[in-house]
Amino acid sequence: MTRKKCQIPRESMENVRVQAMQAWKRGARVCDIAEMFRVHPNSVSRWVGHYNTNGAKGLRGSKASGRPRSIDCKSFFPKLKKVVGKDADAYGFDTPLWTTTRLQSVFSSEFGVKLSRPTIHRFLTEAGLSFQKPEKRAFQQDPERRREWLEKTWPKLEKQAKNQRSVILFQDECSVALNPISGKTWARIGRTPSISATARRGSIGVISAISRAGKLYFSMPKGRVNSEEFIRFLKKILKQIPRKKVIIVLDNCTSHNSKKTTDFVALNPRLELHFLPPYSPDFNPDELVWAHLKGESLKAHQARTTDELRSKTLGKMRSLQKKKSMLRRMARKTF
Repeated sequence: MTRKKCQIPRESMENVRVQAMQAWKRGARVCDIAEMFRVHPNSVSRWVGHYNTNGAKGLRGSKASGRPRSIDCKSFFPKLKKVVGKDADAYGFDTPLWTTTRLQSVFSSEFGVKLSRPTIHRFLTEAGLSFQKPEKRAFQQDPERRREWLEKTWPKLEKQAKNQRSVILFQDECSVALNPISGKTWARIGRTPSISATARRGSIGVISAISRAGKLYFSMPKGRVNSEEFIRFLKKILKQIPRKKVIIVLDNCTSHNSKKTTDFVALNPRLELHFLPPYSPDFNPDELVWAHLKGESLKAHQARTTDELRSKTLGKMRSLQKKKSMLRRMARKTF
């Protein structure tokens, strides 16, 4: 007769062993006990031996130790972090991204340790590492200019704003596409879900500026963002922040440093523009506003026309203005 595999949960086995020994003491045969609890007779015989030797203590369960690890994790983790701390192309791979397969190869060649991919994944987690999407950085970045901005220019601006009681704003603009970012949703395995979205092309422009205190200013021009629209936005800022001097930190796009913009700034002593190092969007916290708007607030939006998209974007930006604590975290994340 084929005996079914035991379906008893691990945490209930101690109780099963106790009941089995009670039946054995009443005179039940080993084979009958095994049939009753759907276990192998050898298991019942082993329980009897433990019971005769140690009494009730012999029936207690113990956690299986498993096969001992072949390496000392605590001494290995610093090596692991050192490897992952460098880009993968430093070890001869054609791209800078790390995978468990690549780490498997490096561990074997560098340390003479052969590990399975699941083990490497577990070690990475235990070492406090996580699988992340890296930020893109332009090859054209100038490290020296970026360092000078962080160590000299920015501290000087902060000191100036404090002494003059000025307001520092980080400004940027973005384009919101009619074809949305789809995002992710829960669905049954093997059945990819779908969302409705327009096949038309189109977009709208938005200009914004964020303060360190979490104040968000924005404008939605009906045309493309050019010098005239940027100047109109600056006038709006000066109107909403009366009397105080306004220092705006921004990138080097054409509408920001055009002759029209330069002439307008020269006629307004309450206004100063300070430009970030080229190709340094990570220094501008207003980029986080756009990431939240397009990647969260307007994710999978159902707008079919640019007018609908403009209405939705206006509502989301007004809603975002009220989230002061989140805006403060955004504004202070960069510096």
